[in-house]
Amino acid sequence: MIAKALTLAGALLLAGALEVQAEETYIAIGEDLRGGKERLINKLREELTNNTGYKLPFISNTEAAALNTDEDTVITLGEKGLRIVMSGEGKSKIVAAFISSESFNRVLADFPQSSRSLTAVYSDPDPMKQLALAVALYGENVVVGFLTSDLEGKLSKSYESAAKRLGIKTHFQVINDERSAKGVFDSLGDTNVIVLAKDKAMLEEVGLEKFLYLAYDINNIGVIGYSSGLVKNGAIGTTYASIEDTAQSISEIISTKKTGDKIPEPKFTRSFSIALNKYVMRSLLIPEKDEEKVEKEVRNMTDGGVE
Repeated sequence: MIAKALTLAGALLLAGALEVQAEETYIAIGEDLRGGKERLINKLREELTNNTGYKLPFISNTEAAALNTDEDTVITLGEKGLRIVMSGEGKSKIVAAFISSESFNRVLADFPQSSRSLTAVYSDPDPMKQLALAVALYGENVVVGFLTSDLEGKLSKSYESAAKRLGIKTHFQVINDERSAKGVFDSLGDTNVIVLAKDKAMLEEVGLEKFLYLAYDINNIGVIGYSSGLVKNGAIGTTYASIEDTAQSISEIISTKKTGDKIPEPKFTRSFSIALNKYVMRSLLIPEKDEEKVEKEVRNMTDGGVE
């Protein structure tokens, strides 16, 4: 069963899976590990092993769902992996990784009766750090526009809280479809920069290219995106969690097994990286800054960010 689940993962993954009986912390994976996925997951395990000393064998999501002791800890990958493990009758602790805060909360809502000990390291940027990046680039008088499909959602509330802590003016705008998106951009007023969060409902209605087109090409406003890939495609910048950042936060969680501490609440990564698009900055007449310097400014403003 293990060998079948990991056929595409190669000999390295299979070797890890054969150590299952001797370990208590596992990485649960799906069958499809082609190309970049396999490299990414192996890199994560390498970083985790270096940080904790644990071997962290791989098991399938299905096997992880059936682990029947709460002494076991399973690291799930992505929304699909978390759903499969949560749907089983197992009792293991779960640390969800490679999952956005919105996706994690969506899964939780679908399993209201679960008694598992569960936490997550979110893959999307910390709202506090995203808004601090806007201040670092535009100055303390920046006016930020935040686009959302749900003003009452947890993500919107996190940004609202972060804006208050930083003392910056923020316009919250609801977008339900492409027509409402055009209306929002036509009424931005004194907004200097848009923060685009990983809001699945909104992004399904209005594509990324349309957001960048309306902001940058039509209204000459920068967009702080939710990934380094988005920065390469035209966003002005972002804070993001690298594999090393993610592994560090997961390591801190699973190391609580040694101390017997209670599993912590879901959180964004404490360490982070910065990506800036220097071409877009020049085009918007924003003084060019070194990424390392901007990261230091953001770190000084956030002091841990939004938990």
